[in-house]
Amino acid sequence: MNRFKGYIFIFDHDGTLVDTSRVERPVFPKIKEILKLLQKNGNPVYVWTARDRYSLTKILQENKIYHYFEDFSCLEDGPKPFIGGIKKVLGSDLSKIVMIGDSPSDMKGGAKLGAHCIGVDWTSGDESVKLELKKYGAHKVFSQQAQLLDYLETGETDV
Repeated sequence: MNRFKGYIFIFDHDGTLVDTSRVERPVFPKIKEILKLLQKNGNPVYVWTARDRYSLTKILQENKIYHYFEDFSCLEDGPKPFIGGIKKVLGSDLSKIVMIGDSPSDMKGGAKLGAHCIGVDWTSGDESVKLELKKYGAHKVFSQQAQLLDYLETGETDV
């Protein structure tokens, strides 16, 4: 994890942390392990979402992951990829940021922040999704949570 020592992590919510396509809205596999790793290593973690604050809070609490996050930038703070809301949440130090998300707007917003962008595609398996995420700024794209966990632990991946 030395590669990301001192970095701030920003996660998208829908499709990245939580499978909102399912009625019960579960956390994707390995997400809790990823959040525990970041917490153990002292990395502050935030959520930047197009979802409203009330429903975000409810879903994170239902999944027992609310406590991993420092703060949130939600729909009420401005739509992604507009960076005004997330900049208010993060404060002045924007030098070391990792943005993790599943959409072009996540990658565009991360790129505007100067972040190391990581795209994820947990569900489609479609190569065109990977290409689109890379087109909009993803440095890496992962299709399995275990790959992301390994990358965060070691900084290495064969993807």
